[in-house]
Amino acid sequence: MQIKNFLGLDVLLTALLAGSAAARPHGHDHAHHKLRDVEKRYTTSGFGGVTTPTGSGDTYCGNVGSPYGSNMIEITEAELADYEYTITLDGSFILQEYTVYFWNNCNQAGQLAGFFDTTFPLTVTVAKGGKAYVAIDVDSQGAFVGSPTSVGVPRDPSDGIITGFWGEWDFDNTANGGWSGFDVSALVALDSGKTDYPGLALVGNGVTSYITNSLGSASNAYSEKSEASTGGIGANLVPGPVAITAYLAYNGQSV
Repeated sequence: MQIKNFLGLDVLLTALLAGSAAARPHGHDHAHHKLRDVEKRYTTSGFGGVTTPTGSGDTYCGNVGSPYGSNMIEITEAELADYEYTITLDGSFILQEYTVYFWNNCNQAGQLAGFFDTTFPLTVTVAKGGKAYVAIDVDSQGAFVGSPTSVGVPRDPSDGIITGFWGEWDFDNTANGGWSGFDVSALVALDSGKTDYPGLALVGNGVTSYITNSLGSASNAYSEKSEASTGGIGANLVPGPVAITAYLAYNGQSV
């Protein structure tokens, strides 16, 4: 995923590990929620305040919610159409209950290190064959990973970074004129030397990005180390509503 000059979460991670992203506190000023679509007024019910962006390019931190993490909420199926940016977590292919862990790209201290979180802004459980629904607020950047509840959060024991196949998302990026994007990424898993993780497919706004179980195959996704600095992979979407369906434990089924 690269939205105009936005480098994407994978490139941000590369920059962080290279030491280019220093810790910075967020400002405390809040922006007002915007009327995003003259045709439809989307609700912001349940979200907190919108934090002021900081940084630019590979150090950009958008809205992380005030209080922190209140830019992402679990909603009901009936509420999906009321929110502008949504993710449906689909458990059609899982064989046991999954927990899905969501994080902001920037952590509570303002560092580009949300992927080291031990306390998550949002966790959602998905029953075998079930679904769950999440709404994300404007100008938010982050990711999620799904794992069997019995297994817990997949991490690299050497440094604690979250591994697995990430579902990366960037909604209404203020620095890029309100563009959005998403992708599936195995870059951290590859870097940790372990790829035995459940697959993931993201389907939304006419675009699909997927990696199958244990990195068996991939399409329109970050699936090779050499792609770490490559932009344009995944969805690159003009301003407007985005509705993604995330198929957990995806392994090539028709979606």
